[in-house]
Parts: sequence; structure tokens; C-alpha cells
Amino acid sequence: AMFLLLYLHPIFGLSFAETATVVLFCFFFVAVSARMVGLIGTTNQPVSGMTITALLSLTLLFVFLGHDPATVKAAAIMGGAAVCIAIALSGDLSQDLKTAAIVGATPWKVQLAEIMGTLVSAVRTGFILWLLYKAYGFGAPTPEHPNPLEAPQSQLMAKLVSGATGGDLPWTLMLTGAGIGVVAELCGISALALAIGLYLPITNWPMIFVGGVISWWVGRKRGEQQESDSGSLYASGLIAGDALMGIVIAVLAVLKLDAAFRLRDPGAGDPLVEGLLSTGLYALVCWGLYRYAMKRPKAHA
Repeated sequence: AMFLLLYLHPIFGLSFAETATVVLFCFFFVAVSARMVGLIGTTNQPVSGMTITALLSLTLLFVFLGHDPATVKAAAIMGGAAVCIAIALSGDLSQDLKTAAIVGATPWKVQLAEIMGTLVSAVRTGFILWLLYKAYGFGAPTPEHPNPLEAPQSQLMAKLVSGATGGDLPWTLMLTGAGIGVVAELCGISALALAIGLYLPITNWPMIFVGGVISWWVGRKRGEQQESDSGSLYASGLIAGDALMGIVIAVLAVLKLDAAFRLRDPGAGDPLVEGLLSTGLYALVCWGLYRYAMKRPKAHA
């Protein structure tokens, strides 16, 4: 069904051989993703790494197969998106079905719920992306959106496709990065964590580092470290809450109602006061995370 949808729908612009290649990538990466989720968990599912690998490989293959240069970028992005969605869904499905098996749920009912959730999410996600674009924009600043969302992963993938189709892909830098990853693994350092710290904007990684320090300190104080501890649940809630509030604020921005709810104008006051206020609020969140993470789960009778 997936093959026919990609091949017959004109919006994808894929030939028979290109469609077969996309489905083949999905087939192998779905198996890898499901296995890693089963062994490690969704927290270490390398969606970005596998997607970038598939995207770069598909782009080079499409160029080799003689795809129309005017549409090869869009076709590669479409194929890469299909692989990315397959990878993400396989991890989610395998985790859900494993949980269902543990609690004794009926498999076909779980699968039906997964299909319904996937269809709803497909519509909702497109709307949210349109909403964020209308509110902030993506990528380069424009007169309408002077402060667009950075979207580092999207920019990275766009540069890979543009470089592979234009013949100016920085192979030296890519091979150097691969070499750094190999050396990091040989030194006992996670190449995935190192790479995330390198390509994420500098405004993001300090918070990730502080969260890691809190996790390390809590584990040291409690003498144990569990994936399902209360600190992970609290941190997950912070991430989800931040994303949901971002969508709410984007809705207000599109409706031109954000000014009515604005209590203050960040950056307009004294820089020292602004810095102390933001740092104090962040320290309060970190303290709350630490206090909650130190709670031990209640024992069940």
C-alpha cells in the first residue's frame, strides 16, 4: 500500500525504482528502530541519525538514477520524510505493543487505536507546522518574520540535500565528523550525545547539561538510577508542557491577541534585572525538578 501511494501519487514525483528504494530503506530501518527500542527504549532511538543517513543516500541515488534536477530536491525530501515517519512509528508501535503484551491487552484493539492515532496526528501535525510558520517563520529572517524558529535539524537536512544535488557537499567536514564520532566511541564517550551537543544551538545545550548534572547528582544521592524514576517523568512533563504552551502562544500570535496577554516586554528593561529574573525562574524550575526527583516511588501493597 505504501509503495502504491508513493509511486502513483503525483505530488511525490518518484519513479518505480526510486519508490522501491524508499520502501527498501523503510523496511530495514523499521527493523533496526524496533529492535533498538526493545533493547534500550525510546529515549535512545536514533531517529535523526537514521533519517539523515537515509536522506543523504536517497539524494545521491536519485541523482545517480537520473531524476529531473528541477525536482530532485523535493523528491529526496519526500522520500526521506517517508523513511523518517516509518522509523518513528516503528519505535512507537513496538513500544506500545510490548506494553500491551505485558498488561494483557488485546492486540487488534491496540493496533486499531494506533491506526486512529496515526491518522489524527497526520492531520494535526500539518496544521501545527502551518501555524508555527504563520506565527514565526522558519530558517532565514524575513521582513514578516524577523526572528524565525531555528529548526536546526530541518536546516541540516536541507543543506545535505542541496549539497548532494549541487555537487558541493562538504565531504571533508562530513568525514571529519565521522572520524570524531569513531574516536569518541573508542574513548567511551557517546557519539550521539557529543553530536547533539555540537549541532544544537548554544541557547539549548546549557539546559540539557544542567538536567544531566541534576540526574547524575540525584542518582548519586539515592544510590540508584532507574529509567522510570520520578525525575524522568517530571522532565518529560516540562518538555511536553513547553511544547504545548508554544502552540498556544503561536495561536495567540496568529490571531493578533498575544499583545493583550503580554505582561512585560523582555529585553526592554535593565539587562541586569532581566538576567536575574530569567535566571531566578530557571533556578526555581531546576529546584523543583531536583525535589521531585528525590522522591522515592511509593511501595504497592
